[in-house]
Amino acid sequence: KRLLSFEEVLTVTRRTGRGELDPHALGVHASEIEVTLEMKEHSKEVFLESLRYELQKVSGLNITIGQPISHRIDHMLSGSKAAIAIKIFGDDIYERRKIAEKIKNSIETINGTADVILENSGDLPQITLKMRRNQMALQGITVEELSMIIETAFYGTKITKIIDGNMLRDVVVKYDDTKSLDIERIKATLVKTPIGNEVPLHSLVKIREARMPYQVSRENGARKTVLTSNVAGR
Repeated sequence: KRLLSFEEVLTVTRRTGRGELDPHALGVHASEIEVTLEMKEHSKEVFLESLRYELQKVSGLNITIGQPISHRIDHMLSGSKAAIAIKIFGDDIYERRKIAEKIKNSIETINGTADVILENSGDLPQITLKMRRNQMALQGITVEELSMIIETAFYGTKITKIIDGNMLRDVVVKYDDTKSLDIERIKATLVKTPIGNEVPLHSLVKIREARMPYQVSRENGARKTVLTSNVAGR
Protein backbone atom coordinates (compact mmCIF):
# COMPACT_ATOMS: atom_id res chain seq x y z
CA LYS A 1 0.00 0.00 0.00
CA ARG A 2 2.84 2.39 0.78
CA LEU A 3 4.51 1.61 -2.56
CA LEU A 4 1.29 2.09 -4.51
CA SER A 5 0.77 5.47 -2.87
CA PHE A 6 3.54 6.82 -5.17
CA GLU A 7 2.28 7.94 -8.56
CA GLU A 8 5.45 6.57 -10.20
CA VAL A 9 4.59 3.00 -9.12
CA LEU A 10 2.55 1.03 -11.67
CA THR A 11 2.58 -2.53 -10.27
CA VAL A 12 3.81 -4.35 -7.17
CA THR A 13 4.43 -8.11 -6.99
CA ARG A 14 5.88 -10.11 -4.13
CA ARG A 15 7.81 -13.37 -3.89
CA THR A 16 8.14 -14.77 -0.36
CA GLY A 17 10.91 -17.33 0.15
CA ARG A 18 12.67 -19.41 -2.48
CA GLY A 19 12.97 -23.17 -2.92
CA GLU A 20 15.91 -25.04 -1.38
CA LEU A 21 17.32 -25.95 -4.80
CA ASP A 22 17.21 -22.34 -5.99
CA PRO A 23 20.72 -20.81 -6.32
CA HIS A 24 19.43 -17.88 -4.22
CA ALA A 25 17.50 -19.89 -1.62
CA LEU A 26 15.56 -17.86 0.96
CA GLY A 27 13.39 -18.72 3.94
CA VAL A 28 9.84 -17.46 4.34
CA HIS A 29 11.16 -14.66 6.58
CA ALA A 30 12.39 -12.85 3.44
CA SER A 31 10.37 -11.38 0.59
CA GLU A 32 11.39 -9.84 -2.72
CA ILE A 33 9.06 -7.10 -3.96
CA GLU A 34 9.36 -6.21 -7.63
CA VAL A 35 8.06 -2.76 -8.56
CA THR A 36 7.37 -1.47 -12.06
CA LEU A 37 7.99 2.27 -12.37
CA GLU A 38 7.07 5.06 -14.73
CA MET A 39 8.96 8.20 -13.79
CA LYS A 40 6.98 11.45 -13.63
CA GLU A 41 8.26 14.96 -12.92
CA HIS A 42 10.63 13.80 -10.16
CA SER A 43 14.04 12.29 -10.93
CA LYS A 44 14.85 8.72 -9.96
CA GLU A 45 17.15 9.93 -7.16
CA VAL A 46 14.43 12.13 -5.63
CA PHE A 47 11.89 9.30 -5.94
CA LEU A 48 14.20 6.78 -4.21
CA GLU A 49 14.90 9.23 -1.40
CA SER A 50 11.16 9.70 -0.83
CA LEU A 51 10.61 5.95 -1.07
CA ARG A 52 13.27 5.16 1.53
CA TYR A 53 11.81 7.77 3.88
CA GLU A 54 8.33 6.25 3.55
CA LEU A 55 9.49 2.65 4.00
CA GLN A 56 11.40 3.56 7.17
CA LYS A 57 8.00 4.03 8.83
CA VAL A 58 7.36 0.27 8.59
CA SER A 59 8.76 -1.15 11.82
CA GLY A 60 10.43 -4.53 12.17
CA LEU A 61 11.80 -4.75 8.64
CA ASN A 62 15.22 -4.57 7.01
CA ILE A 63 14.77 -3.17 3.50
CA THR A 64 17.32 -3.05 0.68
CA ILE A 65 16.42 -1.26 -2.55
CA GLY A 66 18.04 -2.17 -5.86
CA GLN A 67 17.46 -3.77 -9.22
CA PRO A 68 16.88 -7.51 -9.80
CA ILE A 69 20.02 -8.07 -11.89
CA SER A 70 22.26 -5.98 -9.61
CA HIS A 71 20.92 -7.93 -6.63
CA ARG A 72 21.90 -11.21 -8.30
CA ILE A 73 25.39 -9.91 -9.18
CA ASP A 74 25.95 -8.56 -5.64
CA HIS A 75 24.75 -11.87 -4.22
CA MET A 76 27.22 -13.82 -6.37
CA LEU A 77 30.12 -11.53 -5.44
CA SER A 78 29.59 -11.22 -1.68
CA GLY A 79 26.67 -13.43 -0.69
CA SER A 80 24.48 -10.40 0.07
CA LYS A 81 22.10 -8.33 -2.04
CA ALA A 82 23.77 -4.97 -1.50
CA ALA A 83 26.56 -3.00 -3.15
CA ILE A 84 28.77 -3.08 -0.03
CA ALA A 85 29.16 -6.05 2.34
CA ILE A 86 31.30 -5.89 5.49
CA LYS A 87 31.83 -9.29 7.13
CA ILE A 88 32.87 -9.77 10.75
CA PHE A 89 34.12 -13.25 11.69
CA GLY A 90 34.38 -14.81 15.15
CA ASP A 91 32.90 -17.48 17.42
CA ASP A 92 31.16 -15.12 19.89
CA ILE A 93 28.00 -13.83 18.20
CA TYR A 94 27.42 -11.08 20.77
CA GLU A 95 30.99 -9.77 20.43
CA ARG A 96 30.55 -9.75 16.65
CA ARG A 97 27.35 -7.75 17.05
CA LYS A 98 29.10 -5.14 19.21
CA ILE A 99 31.80 -4.71 16.57
CA ALA A 100 29.21 -4.62 13.77
CA GLU A 101 27.14 -1.99 15.63
CA LYS A 102 30.22 0.25 15.96
CA ILE A 103 30.89 -0.10 12.23
CA LYS A 104 27.21 0.54 11.44
CA ASN A 105 27.15 3.72 13.53
CA SER A 106 30.30 4.87 11.76
CA ILE A 107 29.33 4.26 8.14
CA GLU A 108 25.82 5.68 8.59
CA THR A 109 27.46 9.10 9.00
CA ILE A 110 29.17 8.82 5.60
CA ASN A 111 27.49 10.81 2.84
CA GLY A 112 26.15 8.43 0.20
CA THR A 113 25.41 5.33 2.27
CA ALA A 114 21.84 4.01 2.11
CA ASP A 115 19.94 0.95 3.33
CA VAL A 116 22.54 0.18 6.02
CA ILE A 117 21.47 -3.15 7.50
CA LEU A 118 22.93 -5.42 10.16
CA GLU A 119 21.87 -8.95 9.21
CA ASN A 120 20.70 -11.51 11.78
CA SER A 121 20.91 -8.96 14.58
CA GLY A 122 17.85 -10.02 16.57
CA ASP A 123 17.15 -12.66 19.19
CA LEU A 124 13.96 -14.70 19.52
CA PRO A 125 12.33 -15.78 22.79
CA GLN A 126 12.90 -19.47 23.40
CA ILE A 127 12.42 -22.04 26.13
CA THR A 128 15.58 -24.00 26.91
CA LEU A 129 15.68 -27.39 28.58
CA LYS A 130 18.68 -28.92 30.36
CA MET A 131 18.47 -32.50 31.56
CA ARG A 132 18.89 -33.13 35.32
CA ARG A 133 20.77 -36.40 34.82
CA ASN A 134 21.05 -37.35 38.51
CA GLN A 135 17.30 -37.03 39.07
CA MET A 136 16.62 -38.87 35.81
CA ALA A 137 18.84 -41.76 36.96
CA LEU A 138 16.89 -42.00 40.22
CA GLN A 139 13.66 -42.34 38.20
CA GLY A 140 15.22 -44.84 35.78
CA ILE A 141 14.64 -42.75 32.66
CA THR A 142 17.22 -42.17 29.91
CA VAL A 143 17.95 -39.00 27.95
CA GLU A 144 16.59 -40.65 24.80
CA GLU A 145 13.33 -41.68 26.49
CA LEU A 146 12.74 -38.26 28.06
CA SER A 147 13.60 -36.47 24.82
CA MET A 148 11.01 -38.58 22.99
CA ILE A 149 8.37 -37.79 25.64
CA ILE A 150 9.07 -34.04 25.41
CA GLU A 151 9.05 -34.11 21.60
CA THR A 152 5.79 -36.05 21.52
CA ALA A 153 4.13 -33.78 24.09
CA PHE A 154 4.98 -30.40 22.60
CA TYR A 155 6.00 -30.99 18.98
CA GLY A 156 4.14 -34.17 18.09
CA THR A 157 5.12 -37.63 16.89
CA LYS A 158 3.81 -39.19 13.67
CA ILE A 159 2.40 -42.64 14.49
CA THR A 160 0.67 -43.70 11.26
CA LYS A 161 -1.06 -42.52 8.10
CA ILE A 162 -4.71 -42.58 7.06
CA ILE A 163 -6.30 -42.46 3.63
CA ASP A 164 -8.68 -39.51 3.25
CA GLY A 165 -10.27 -39.77 -0.18
CA ASN A 166 -7.30 -39.62 -2.55
CA MET A 167 -5.09 -37.94 0.08
CA LEU A 168 -2.65 -39.64 2.44
CA ARG A 169 -2.56 -37.80 5.79
CA ASP A 170 -0.28 -38.16 8.81
CA VAL A 171 -1.72 -38.99 12.24
CA VAL A 172 0.20 -37.07 14.92
CA VAL A 173 0.00 -37.50 18.70
CA LYS A 174 0.86 -34.50 20.91
CA TYR A 175 -0.09 -32.63 24.07
CA ASP A 176 -3.54 -31.05 23.99
CA ASP A 177 -3.59 -27.44 22.73
CA THR A 178 0.16 -26.73 22.77
CA LYS A 179 -0.40 -23.22 21.39
CA SER A 180 -1.77 -22.02 24.73
CA LEU A 181 1.01 -23.52 26.83
CA ASP A 182 3.02 -21.23 29.07
CA ILE A 183 6.26 -22.09 30.86
CA GLU A 184 4.49 -22.92 34.14
CA ARG A 185 2.22 -25.47 32.42
CA ILE A 186 5.25 -26.96 30.68
CA LYS A 187 7.05 -27.29 34.03
CA ALA A 188 4.00 -28.96 35.57
CA THR A 189 3.56 -31.52 32.79
CA LEU A 190 3.49 -34.99 34.36
CA VAL A 191 5.95 -37.59 33.06
CA LYS A 192 5.44 -41.30 33.74
CA THR A 193 8.80 -42.94 34.49
CA PRO A 194 9.80 -46.58 33.86
CA ILE A 195 9.61 -47.33 37.60
CA GLY A 196 5.93 -46.30 37.65
CA ASN A 197 6.12 -42.82 39.18
CA GLU A 198 4.46 -39.71 37.75
CA VAL A 199 6.68 -36.69 38.30
CA PRO A 200 6.48 -33.07 37.02
CA LEU A 201 8.77 -32.32 34.11
CA HIS A 202 10.69 -29.61 36.01
CA SER A 203 11.98 -32.24 38.45
CA LEU A 204 13.75 -33.97 35.55
CA VAL A 205 14.63 -30.99 33.37
CA LYS A 206 15.84 -27.47 34.16
CA ILE A 207 13.49 -25.20 32.18
CA ARG A 208 14.01 -21.49 31.63
CA GLU A 209 13.05 -18.72 29.24
CA ALA A 210 15.82 -17.08 27.21
CA ARG A 211 16.43 -14.99 24.13
CA MET A 212 18.76 -16.57 21.60
CA PRO A 213 19.92 -15.96 18.01
CA TYR A 214 17.43 -17.23 15.45
CA GLN A 215 20.06 -17.75 12.76
CA VAL A 216 23.82 -18.33 12.60
CA SER A 217 25.52 -17.48 9.29
CA ARG A 218 28.77 -19.12 8.22
CA GLU A 219 31.32 -18.80 5.46
CA ASN A 220 33.95 -21.50 4.89
CA GLY A 221 32.97 -22.98 8.26
CA ALA A 222 33.54 -19.73 10.19
CA ARG A 223 30.73 -17.87 11.93
CA LYS A 224 30.06 -14.41 10.56
CA THR A 225 27.94 -11.30 10.95
CA VAL A 226 27.29 -9.27 7.80
CA LEU A 227 26.74 -5.53 7.55
CA THR A 228 25.42 -4.32 4.19
CA SER A 229 24.93 -0.95 2.57
CA ASN A 230 23.93 0.53 -0.74
CA VAL A 231 25.27 3.72 -2.29
CA ALA A 232 23.09 6.69 -3.24
CA GLY A 233 24.07 10.07 -4.63
CA ARG A 234 27.81 9.48 -5.04
